[in-house]
Amino acid sequence: MTLNQIMYFLAIVEQKNFSHAAEKMFISQSSLSKQIKAIENELGVILFSRDNYQIELTAAGKAFLAFATQFSKDYSDMLYALAPFSNIHKAAFTVQVGTIPVLCYSSLINHLINLESNHQNIHIDFVEREQTELLKMLDRNQIDFIIVRIDYLSQDEYDSIPLAIEKIGVVCSAKCHLASKKRLNLRDLENEAFILLNNTSSLYQLCIDACRKAGFIPRVNYTSSRHEALLAMINNGLGLTLLPESLLDLENSQKLRYIPLEDNVTSTIALVRKKEMRNNQKNNHFQNIVKEYFKEIHLGNGMEPMGALE
Repeated sequence: MTLNQIMYFLAIVEQKNFSHAAEKMFISQSSLSKQIKAIENELGVILFSRDNYQIELTAAGKAFLAFATQFSKDYSDMLYALAPFSNIHKAAFTVQVGTIPVLCYSSLINHLINLESNHQNIHIDFVEREQTELLKMLDRNQIDFIIVRIDYLSQDEYDSIPLAIEKIGVVCSAKCHLASKKRLNLRDLENEAFILLNNTSSLYQLCIDACRKAGFIPRVNYTSSRHEALLAMINNGLGLTLLPESLLDLENSQKLRYIPLEDNVTSTIALVRKKEMRNNQKNNHFQNIVKEYFKEIHLGNGMEPMGALE
């Protein structure tokens, strides 16, 4: 079994598609299938089930995934540890960072790309998933870091490096009767219909808890897994929501209104890793670079930098 074969296997798991994995690894789909078959023949097991065009890991595949993931990370860590003694790798290393989907609309990702450009020895491999899935991937050591909202994240299991605080405000249609208001209190929304991100999002719980603290339980008429659909429903007059201002940088934002709240409702976005990775030299190096970079930058779009991070 070769390193390339293991990386091919991991690419299929990540992409959940042989064709997409082959494109990512720059080989033909037939060659990729042959390499996976070679692993299966060597181990005497079937790694993937391929019924009805769905790619799923078998029980043996799930067991192999744990070893393949650890091997990949150990190999990356080995290259980093030996780089000072090598004329080949020049201390270059790859860090896998998972992000929640809504961050593609914020300036955080652009800053991370800029950070990568300023450090030629660092390659950041971004993976976009929902927060619950990212936490599972982090727990399984499939990625090094995640960038998520930490408002309800356990500090017992994870280390968090806060990157930004987002102020939460009211988002409504330009035709809403509240649209002309300069500022609002949460109690002003007691009789309004709410549209929220679904309950797997930390923003859902944040909104519910903020309204309860203000003395009422919000009337949630609709929920959505994607904020684009949520904004479309608001634009059609089906209700209003509570969101960070950064999520309004869309083509139809002129049809919506963002109204600041008198109540102090915020959400913190952070770079997160498992506590057990504190002795990982590569991850420590990357974490320190991120901390230094985000100390004084201007984020914009309603995001406030955390300042000097301890």
